[in-house]
Amino acid sequence: MVAVLAILIAAVGVGRRPHVSGGMLLGFGVQTAVLFLVYTVIAIFGNPAYNSFEPGGPLGTIGAVLLALAGAAAVGRGRRQ
Repeated sequence: MVAVLAILIAAVGVGRRPHVSGGMLLGFGVQTAVLFLVYTVIAIFGNPAYNSFEPGGPLGTIGAVLLALAGAAAVGRGRRQ
């Protein structure tokens, strides 16, 4: 739900204020990437009796990096205008 909201904000706001919406995407992507990376590392190196490694960790990290890259591109595009 939060990712959908972030994408909608970016889609609407990029034309009006690209530096604000791009910064929001960049911040959301970095924060989410850290969350999923920590989740993945804990699942791999944590308690072996509690095996919680699922594909959501790596896939979430990939999605978060894509959000961060989209935000960085929007901020860069906003600075050139």
